[in-house]
Amino acid sequence: MRVKLRSLTAAFVLALCALGASAAPLDLSQRQVVLYVSSENDRVNAKTLFSASSVDGQGELSFELTGEEARRCYALRVPSGAVEEIRFNGRRLDVDPLPRSDGNLYRVPEFYLREGTNVLELVFPEKTSKSVSLAGTALFALDDTFEEVHFGRVFAENVPRVAPPADPSQAKIDILHYDCTWQPSMSASVLQSASVVVRARSLENGLTTCVLDFDSNDGALAISSVDSGSGTPTLAYTVDNTNKKLRITLPSPVSLGEEFVVRVNYSGTPRPSGTFGAPYVRSTHGSPAVSVVYTFSEPYGARQWWPCKDLPDDKASSSVQRIIVPKGQGWQVVSNGKLEQIVDNGATETWVWVNHYPIATYLVSFCVSNYTYVSGTYVSRDGTTTMAVAHAIYPENLSIEGSGAAGTIQVLNFFADKFGEYPFLDEKYYTASHNSSSGMEHQTCTSMPGGDVFDGMQRRNVHELSHQWFGDKITPYTFDHLWLNEGFATYCEALWDEYKFGTYAFWSRVNGWSVSTTQSVAGPSSDNFSGAAVYRKGAWVLHMLRHVVGEDTFWQILRTWAQNAAVAYGTAVSDDFETVAEAVSGKDLTTFFAQWLWRSDSSNPPAQPTYRFNASTTRSGEKWVLALSTTQAISGTPYVMPLDYFVVCQDGSTTTVRIENSSLSAVDTVDLGSSVPLEVDLDPDNWVLKSMGLSINTCSLGSISLNKPFQYRLQASYGAGGYTWTGGTGLPAGLSLSSSGLISGTPTAAGKYTVTVTVTDANSDTRSTTLALEVVNDSLPPEVIVESRTSSGSKTSAPAYEETGTFANTTSKSGAPGAVGSGARYSTQVGAKATFRPAIPLAGYYDVYITLDDRYSGPNNDAHASYVIQHDGADVAGEVYLHPYTPGLRNQWLKIASRVRFQAGAAGAVGGITLTNVDGDGSGSNPQNRFCADAVRFVYVGGLESGIEGWGHYEARNTLSR
Repeated sequence: MRVKLRSLTAAFVLALCALGASAAPLDLSQRQVVLYVSSENDRVNAKTLFSASSVDGQGELSFELTGEEARRCYALRVPSGAVEEIRFNGRRLDVDPLPRSDGNLYRVPEFYLREGTNVLELVFPEKTSKSVSLAGTALFALDDTFEEVHFGRVFAENVPRVAPPADPSQAKIDILHYDCTWQPSMSASVLQSASVVVRARSLENGLTTCVLDFDSNDGALAISSVDSGSGTPTLAYTVDNTNKKLRITLPSPVSLGEEFVVRVNYSGTPRPSGTFGAPYVRSTHGSPAVSVVYTFSEPYGARQWWPCKDLPDDKASSSVQRIIVPKGQGWQVVSNGKLEQIVDNGATETWVWVNHYPIATYLVSFCVSNYTYVSGTYVSRDGTTTMAVAHAIYPENLSIEGSGAAGTIQVLNFFADKFGEYPFLDEKYYTASHNSSSGMEHQTCTSMPGGDVFDGMQRRNVHELSHQWFGDKITPYTFDHLWLNEGFATYCEALWDEYKFGTYAFWSRVNGWSVSTTQSVAGPSSDNFSGAAVYRKGAWVLHMLRHVVGEDTFWQILRTWAQNAAVAYGTAVSDDFETVAEAVSGKDLTTFFAQWLWRSDSSNPPAQPTYRFNASTTRSGEKWVLALSTTQAISGTPYVMPLDYFVVCQDGSTTTVRIENSSLSAVDTVDLGSSVPLEVDLDPDNWVLKSMGLSINTCSLGSISLNKPFQYRLQASYGAGGYTWTGGTGLPAGLSLSSSGLISGTPTAAGKYTVTVTVTDANSDTRSTTLALEVVNDSLPPEVIVESRTSSGSKTSAPAYEETGTFANTTSKSGAPGAVGSGARYSTQVGAKATFRPAIPLAGYYDVYITLDDRYSGPNNDAHASYVIQHDGADVAGEVYLHPYTPGLRNQWLKIASRVRFQAGAAGAVGGITLTNVDGDGSGSNPQNRFCADAVRFVYVGGLESGIEGWGHYEARNTLSR
């Protein structure tokens, strides 16, 4: 089925197939090596070797592992030729070797190892009295899922690194259906008989030739005949061993849009090497040994064991796989689609698997062995439809993988909830064990190394299962866009960790993704299956997209993509995903995808930004303003990304502010209100793929107390270490800066200061900033009372107290605590005003109180006044009403405002409080509404900044330390 027509990339139409690097020994210098045997039988770069012996064709090594080491996956290198059997702790290693120039390499899953003492036994083909050299034997940890899942691709030598060239004639046909019959030998990597029926449609008028991909292994995989099906004449054909093509002459010209059929009958030995190892293998497992036959075609290996159009852009609409095996010997066969029937042929039986969905050739597979099934039932999102889930495992691994189906169903539920229903619901989801060191997401029937399923929830099973949506349902049009498979599956590992195991597990996964700075994610080089570029950086693209568009929108993008009718069960390129992301988010993401998918050079332009930062603060009225200086230390076009700054304030509070960064050098200002920022860190949660250069975290020195000891160590990060600080210009008397960044001493002069500092790292890189510091005299009296009458009974003089209107003295004074004057002043005039102006000794925040005497000549008078507080900010206004029958309020200090800010200054210079009589004199025997102004009180509750003698610094951190 040809879903869409696009021009083929250079990787498909140009030049010859490139090969991997020339043979060279493995570089173990940057690896975690837990076992290495030198020529002296000593283990280096690891703990002490307990024993190393080799007698009578068998070598034995004992070594120690910690609990953490025992939970990792390893590679074993054995330089001493072919090994008949390998055992770890008495258990046979059922993994086929990867031949290399420096020995055979074996993947060792973690379940073979244990904490404490481990024993490795190597059994060689022939026992001999001579000792076998174990020199060069090494066991080293694999780095991540890419090395674990695609072990053969990572460590193979001299294998194709780009796609083989396509034949232009292949663009003239559209594959509709494959009907394949294979009879594998159960004792050798041989196809005893095979036939492939191809049904296709002509895309030109007068088509005369059908060109298929086919590697004859230089004639060892031989074609016996080609025809159009049973009872039809044979067709002329040629096998092009140079270009690995089969050219078939059609019986007559085929018109545009007309269908035709060809059948190829063949048998023999497929080529025993490929990008991920041999595409067709017969091996053994268990003890005694039992045969296993399996296939592994990604990316270009299908042509090595069956003739087909081996290009991912042309998916067949459906397929049938018929696998013939000896009857009655317990063989189980797993292939794509649904098992329709098992046909009894007498001595043999044919397992007929029918696939009803479009499928790429590299996803066609079968596995045969004496499998035991670990099964379960998946219930679809509609709550009623069910589907079989099973792991076809080696019987000897039942104790390891026996709970796998239950875990796999949990992962299926999670993915179906997030991405939409499982794509092949009316067929199945199986895995089948094989002896390859790599896993492979064959459509509906993933192939997994024996033991790798575990409980169904470990990352290798999760990775392969996610491919059913991203890779099988939506297949890259060419491997230039492989990140649509592998970047997605790698990020799905982290998403599952986040869902199942929590935030810490998620960030542990993401923070472990090292990436390439020299290769782009998409493009002609992507079909080298680079773990650093296609897998991990591809996952980073999705991670950063999540940051750019937001959580809910991100999940909506993934679901919309997985259900997008334009690409579902077909093929896609990177632009297709960008289109969906833009449509869902409503954002123009052109720059985002251009910079993260296609930029490659590490120097100009770089494949990721390098940021440096520092910050400073200023105060504007009540508000503190943070100025963030961000530099991209790169050449060429700057990256455009939202960046989060984590801010720690003097009062212990924290906040995160986001800026939109789009230039090589920028200063962004952020209003933090009354919070005094002390330190900042750029993207501590690691949402942006980046490098970091020398930066200064400290952004201010805050407010400190006059004549009190103080110390604070300046903070820098991301440099080469060994920081040296200079400057200190602008520090107040009594403080000094040491070369280690310690500001210490006792400040002897109050005021506001701007301090300039510079940090230099071990590579002589420098960064400078200015820091605000305020030294506050906070030792003055905290309370101020202003009265309307002095202790001698006279009116208090201006400007401390002033009146507008007619006032007189009361006959008595209030009993308010702290009031020292003799009586109060009163007025019966509506609109009469009394103004109190305090002499504030210390800038800061004050609570404001008043007392209004209710007596001027008798006991039963109301006091009703409005007030306005003038201060260092917006006026505070209100009313106070004192009724004579409220003894709990009479003659008391009444709080009318909290935390009103005043600057220090002389009376009349900083405002105060004005009281205005609201009601006039009453009438009758009990006159009412005599407004009596007695006193006001200002109680200090805190400085404009919290004065401190020193503070612990905030450590620059990532999410794992939060």
